[in-house]
Amino acid sequence: MCVVDMSWVCDGTSQCPDNHDEKHCCEFQCLSNGLCISHTAVCDGYDDCADGSDEAAKVCAGGMYVHVIHVLKLLWTMFGC
Repeated sequence: MCVVDMSWVCDGTSQCPDNHDEKHCCEFQCLSNGLCISHTAVCDGYDDCADGSDEAAKVCAGGMYVHVIHVLKLLWTMFGC
């Protein structure tokens, strides 16, 4: 297993020989077309999914979406999953 700085996980550049830091980086999957978009595109006021699923009120309510992404990245760095 490759251990990298949290800022390098899912940054688009692999620092690990097995690409482990870039696997499973679909941060948000659009409902209608399955497109994966970055967490920075979720709740940003622009419909990146073309179905509005990245801007839905239940996704964006209270800013919780961004918090969940940070928790998931923390778990990945702690447990490598």
